[in-house]
This record gives sequence, C-alpha cells and structure tokens, in this order.
Amino acid sequence: MRIAIIGWEEGLAGQVSTWINTSFDCSIEYFVHPDNDFPQIVATEALARPASNFSFPENGKYLDIPMIISKEWVRQLSYLDIEGVVCCISDSKEREKVFNELAESNLKLLSAIHPSAQVLGGAEIKAGCILEPNTYVGYRAEIGICTHIKVGSQVDHHSVIGNFSDIGPGALIAGNVSVGEHSKIFLGSKIINRINLSRNTTVGAGANVIRSSYDEGITLIGNPARPQS
Repeated sequence: MRIAIIGWEEGLAGQVSTWINTSFDCSIEYFVHPDNDFPQIVATEALARPASNFSFPENGKYLDIPMIISKEWVRQLSYLDIEGVVCCISDSKEREKVFNELAESNLKLLSAIHPSAQVLGGAEIKAGCILEPNTYVGYRAEIGICTHIKVGSQVDHHSVIGNFSDIGPGALIAGNVSVGEHSKIFLGSKIINRINLSRNTTVGAGANVIRSSYDEGITLIGNPARPQS
C-alpha cells in the first residue's frame, strides 16, 4: 500500500515511520504539511536537543522522503495514487481538521499500532489512532477516532476514550472509565475505575484522579487530583 504521513514532527511522525516501514506491507511515499505556509525552521535550534541524532525537513524532504506543503493535500494525494494516510499531528484540533477533510475523499485513514502493543479481544480501535510501543488496551475498551496512546500507557477493560484525545506516556486508566473527546491525560497520571471525565479535560502529569468531573475544559492536578485554581 502506498501511504502518506500527515505531519513531520520528529518525535511522532519520525518515530511512527520507523515501525510502519519495518512492520507493515506499505511504502511511505510522502510526508504532508497540510498548509500553504511552512514553519520556519532554524537548524541550530532544531538540533539543540539532548540527542544528536535528530532530523528535520530540508530541501523539500523529510527523512529523504518528499514533502507536500499545501492546503490542497487531499487532492494532490488522490492524484498521486496514494491509498491511505496516517495522521501524526500532535494538536488534537488539527487532527480533527484532517479527519474532516479526509471524510470527503477516497483516501483511507489508517491506524498505526506498534507490534509490541497489546489489544485484547473485543477492543475497538477506531480510524486514525496511534498506539505506541508497550501500550495496552483492555477487553472491550473503545479508543476514539485519531486518539494517540503514548508509550507504556494502559487503558483497561470497557473504558471509553473519546475522539481526538491524547493518553500520555505511562498513564494508567482503570476499567469502566469514560474520557471525553479532545482530552489530554499527561505522563504518569492514574484514573481509578468508574470515573467519568467530560470533553476537553486535562489531567496533569502524575495526577491521581479518584472523582468524576463533569465540567468541560477542566484541568485536574495533584494527588488526589483537584481542579486547578
């Protein structure tokens, strides 16, 4: 299958491209920046990171693969006989825009699931999801459209994660939990069983959520987690 990756951020798009190449019968033909204006990249700033092995777009390519920089990316990919796309954009609102644009095309929105991820029987992984290494999705859990589940995190049985959400590295979500769409559950946080969280909820790093919250857009921090003042 000829595919394109939407997005070019090294920590997400670059990482995902490595396991797509090694684990699936597909060929990455393009990276896509879905806008006409490409961000200015200063090489010295891009490389000012702990790891010396770091890539960024140069001369119209990323990881030696051609880039498409255009708001007309859907039409261009269709013309180029691309069959499917993987959405590797960190911002959930931008992921929703990509999803809506794809809905009117013949392009297939694919999920990228690392070979080390565990997905138990009856679990539902909807289109456009990314499951990073050593993630766990329990029995009959439901993972919403274009949701990203980061390395080492867990969503237990019968829990439902809303569309366009982000589950951070090492987060633990117990059984029968409901998390609304566009929510962000940050690194190392924990949510006990039978908790309900509304849409656009943020759970801070290391927080322990032991009570439901029905307020949209709330931020919960601390142990036990409470609304941020």
